[in-house]
Amino acid sequence: MITTRADYQNLNVKDEYDTIHTILGRNASIGRFGDGELRICNGGRTKPQPFDKKLKERLMEILTSDHFDFLIGVPRVLGRKDDYPARKHWENFFSQTKNLALLDPYKQYFSSFISRKESAPGIINKRYWDLVGLIWQGRDIVVVQGDHYQFTDACELTDEFFCCCSVNQVLGPQRDAFAHYEEILKEVCKFPKDYLIVISLGCAATVLAYDLYEKGYQALDVGRLAMHHVRVMEDWQAI
Repeated sequence: MITTRADYQNLNVKDEYDTIHTILGRNASIGRFGDGELRICNGGRTKPQPFDKKLKERLMEILTSDHFDFLIGVPRVLGRKDDYPARKHWENFFSQTKNLALLDPYKQYFSSFISRKESAPGIINKRYWDLVGLIWQGRDIVVVQGDHYQFTDACELTDEFFCCCSVNQVLGPQRDAFAHYEEILKEVCKFPKDYLIVISLGCAATVLAYDLYEKGYQALDVGRLAMHHVRVMEDWQAI
């Protein structure tokens, strides 16, 4: 069967609300593919992540995987009629055939914009973040990030915060996190498997979420999420 551009314009990508509902309903994990991950898949690089052949192989493995409770997040761009701040960027990105060709027009995807207000302005409201907060409410969580400031404002939140039982931290490098991947994975795996793993680690986050999922964790590659709005019941602990 010949795949046409019209097939890609109808790419099946759940929106941000449906993606969060699916995470909640299935206790699912998610790995997100943005322009950086897709560039690596095509032999490119990003500012914080140099090209790495092994990383490319792992990302391609994950992008083509098919698990009920591991969601593949991709940019929810094609076929959209609404305007949004990052629209020009994404239209230019997917005007390149090599980027478009990485996606399967017959696969069910989920949104990689769950924390990206510039690409999904519809998430800038209390209803959406009330829903997101249910994911970690009452949970022990482990935040894996490249530095203390990786989690920045993803949206304008209300004064209503969400409770988790504890927040633990694993820090990786700000650049080329994949070069230290095995060490980071080992540190995270010291935590019990009922802990929720929340990851912001560039392109390495997608691989880490997938490997942790296969080890029995629920792991979320969230990108820049406003975690400083989370109220915790215990002190922040860094390992």
